[in-house]
Amino acid sequence: SLSSICLSVCLSSIYLVLVGAPFETGRVNEMGKLYQCTYPLGDCKEISIQRPRDAFNMSFGLTLVAQNDQVLVCGPMVHRACGENTYVNGYCFLLDQNLQEKEHFPESLPECTRHPTDIAFLIDGSSSISEEDFEKMKQFVSEVIKNLSGGDTLFALMQFSGNFREHFNFNSQDPAQLVMEVKQLYGWTKTATAIRKVLYHHPYWKQSHAVGQMSFFGVQTFYPKLDPQLLAI
Repeated sequence: SLSSICLSVCLSSIYLVLVGAPFETGRVNEMGKLYQCTYPLGDCKEISIQRPRDAFNMSFGLTLVAQNDQVLVCGPMVHRACGENTYVNGYCFLLDQNLQEKEHFPESLPECTRHPTDIAFLIDGSSSISEEDFEKMKQFVSEVIKNLSGGDTLFALMQFSGNFREHFNFNSQDPAQLVMEVKQLYGWTKTATAIRKVLYHHPYWKQSHAVGQMSFFGVQTFYPKLDPQLLAI
């Protein structure tokens, strides 16, 4: 069955209904089709579009717009793996009054790029954080590290309360496991002081290999109890 994405358009004095079927499967790794149906006859035929080689399962026809004598149809769901991460890109095709492709853009999907990144985590270990929430926070950071780990990404971890402690730096091995070994400091909650220390005075940034690509993250839980949140600074 065709999807509910329908658009009426008058082309060459023939009343047509263009119908996108973004979840209809075709050949291997092909998802999404576009049909032209005549009204009131009710017959439909597929509009054939030459798809780029890397346009896998892009849900072609999910977006459909007509203006004057042109039609823009897009498939915005091309899933691409870059290292351990997956990104969603897409292609759009501009059709003329005869429903022939005039152009598509982008010409090709961008190559996977790898930028060196140093990520420092700052976690709240004060007494305002329960032991249960602190363990949950550590597990969260550990999972983030596992998901972002790669040859060009390094990690460091600091904890703050009324005091400040460095647990491991960018040269440490197996940071995901080291997070789980961290003990809570307890005490006062000096968040602003800790952030200022990391951003402006910490020697890790001088050791960083990712000049211009550095990232800093703070992790903290709030009341009422919420799941850990990752705050980019």
